[in-house]
Amino acid sequence: MRAVVLALIAGCGRVAFDDRTFDANPDSNGRTAPALVANDDAFLAGGSSITSSLSNVVAGHLIVLAIGYDHTADVKLALVTGSSGDQFTVLGPADGSPNRQYLAYAIAANSGPDTFTATLDADADTYLELRSHEYANVDAVDPLDQYIAASGTVPIQPSVTLTTTAPNELLFAFVVTVGGVTTAGAGFTAVTTAADDITEDRVAAEPGSYQVTAMSDMGDWTLSAAAIRGD
Repeated sequence: MRAVVLALIAGCGRVAFDDRTFDANPDSNGRTAPALVANDDAFLAGGSSITSSLSNVVAGHLIVLAIGYDHTADVKLALVTGSSGDQFTVLGPADGSPNRQYLAYAIAANSGPDTFTATLDADADTYLELRSHEYANVDAVDPLDQYIAASGTVPIQPSVTLTTTAPNELLFAFVVTVGGVTTAGAGFTAVTTAADDITEDRVAAEPGSYQVTAMSDMGDWTLSAAAIRGD
């Protein structure tokens, strides 16, 4: 993550609608593969609060937020909210140098426009980012199967292993690097790539262990990943 990039795009947001095709056929247990519906990203050059919006959320869909910032003090995520009454579960923090990041997820409470806000307990130094994602075909009662995080320094590439327990699980990852350009790892598709960081996903068709990777050309990195059950 390079502060100069963030300064140029501070306050900007982009909404994208996914055109990928996932296998919509239920497996033998009646589960259907999760599918990305829409996403948005927002960036600020520091500060303590940031918002991101999705224009047409469907009640019962999964919302996944990726929140990242740099800090020299022990700045923590204080609050995550959704304007339609979403109740978020926060995962993390995952700490790198100097990155700190969280994942947060909720089942959308209502259909329609939804604005998400992440608030820190003090100002981030040079960047604060919030990336929002909406997924269909997820377990609306108990979506999270596993969460894992790690940090390191290139040339060791970002990598963790997620172990899934059911067919058709969503593997979601958020990777932040310092000074490098990050691209999707083997088997993953990039979702957001602004400011040289990345969120990426794939569907794990069968239960088992999956390597979650990304590629970066330089710098310290932090990676957060989650396995989400299909419906």
